[in-house]
Amino acid sequence: MSKNHRRRLLIKTDIVSYGTRDDRDQRAAQRNFLHLLDEAAENAGLNRKKWFTQSSGDGEFAILPGREPEPRVVDDFVRQLDSALDHHNAGVLPSTRIRLRVAIHVGVTSPADNGIAGAAAVAVGRMVDCGPLREAIAAAEPADLALIVSDEIYRGTIAGRLTTWRDDDFREVTVQVKELTTRAWIHVPRGGLSPHGSPERGGSQGHDGPPGQAAARPHEEAQASPSVVNTFYGTVHTQGGTIGISNG
Repeated sequence: MSKNHRRRLLIKTDIVSYGTRDDRDQRAAQRNFLHLLDEAAENAGLNRKKWFTQSSGDGEFAILPGREPEPRVVDDFVRQLDSALDHHNAGVLPSTRIRLRVAIHVGVTSPADNGIAGAAAVAVGRMVDCGPLREAIAAAEPADLALIVSDEIYRGTIAGRLTTWRDDDFREVTVQVKELTTRAWIHVPRGGLSPHGSPERGGSQGHDGPPGQAAARPHEEAQASPSVVNTFYGTVHTQGGTIGISNG
């Protein structure tokens, strides 16, 4: 194999509804998008300065150097990016929110005259643009990020228990875009319900702690609240309030 043909991690990221923005909002979205990627990578212990990147205005294609650990990219980077999006979007108008579709794949690529050649580079681009991922982010409106990973990433890293994701956090989908038909796996952090109908860890209905921290067990969340008894003497004014009366 040529020294230019390397097996690398590939990330393709696209901004949701970018084309609906006016020129000013598009410029702001591009600026904030790059800042969020940089912030997430730094917080995950990754060095984006060493990544090969191609920008497309509404997104980015990246090839990572071999020294970037796959579990850290699939786990920490995605969690940090989701957290950065949550923080950013909390302080902006709804029309200027940034929501992302993110695809992660692994495969062989090589430099070419007009960019990068290789089936893996094509596949990750098709994955981020596929119908199931678009539908997932559209259906999970409170969420800011929808992730799709290739079958290779899922089986080797997630199902292999090399990350803090659980394998059942992801649902299997078929990606059919143009010439590509392949199996992939989707997860929407903070997207409400998991594929099995239980509250998402890290979601508004579940875990609210730092990324990677385990959610509270159901029996811990179901502890009965202690009752409170107040005794009043004289006249009590309770406009808008409620008083319960017990006969013992």
